[in-house]
Amino acid sequence: MTGPQLAKAVLEGEDPKEFLRRMSRVNDSDFQRFLASYLETMLWSSHLPPYDVCPACGREDQVLDRWDEEGEPVCRECSKREPNHEPAADENYDVDDISPEFRQECANDCLAFVRENAVDIANNGEPIRDNDPFTAAGHDFWLTRNHHGAGFWDGDWPEDVGERLTEASHPYGEVNLWVDQAGKVHGE
Repeated sequence: MTGPQLAKAVLEGEDPKEFLRRMSRVNDSDFQRFLASYLETMLWSSHLPPYDVCPACGREDQVLDRWDEEGEPVCRECSKREPNHEPAADENYDVDDISPEFRQECANDCLAFVRENAVDIANNGEPIRDNDPFTAAGHDFWLTRNHHGAGFWDGDWPEDVGERLTEASHPYGEVNLWVDQAGKVHGE
């Protein structure tokens, strides 16, 4: 929580004590479950080219973002044909492949979101889709902010809570993933 957040809340009519209580309802375990779910959802719901040895030229450590004549992924040097689809990111990457800088950006967004919405996320301790609410919220935060057609609003959360969490997600904007020449996942 920052001073400007408190000032904004008070100017908008929120009781300072209620604001501080709301902002402090997150413990590290809740946040870690939220972040882990967010990162896992990011990878299975996104598409990225593989990173491996190019089967055409044999060069190691290549982003295989082009296709050969048979439709197999190859490096840029081996083909100018762009793919018409890419595999799900989690087929070739895991959370350890996320660049440290991008992982920190994700953690910052997630922490801000969780702090701002802890009361709604906690959902009175009721599970969402058989998950604890912080795990479910990490999943839905990624989907909602990226307009994936599912998320907080799709009926798993109480309607009023889902609406508030959906509205709170949108200002964070969409994130597009890409892979650098070292095989690390980034977002912009």
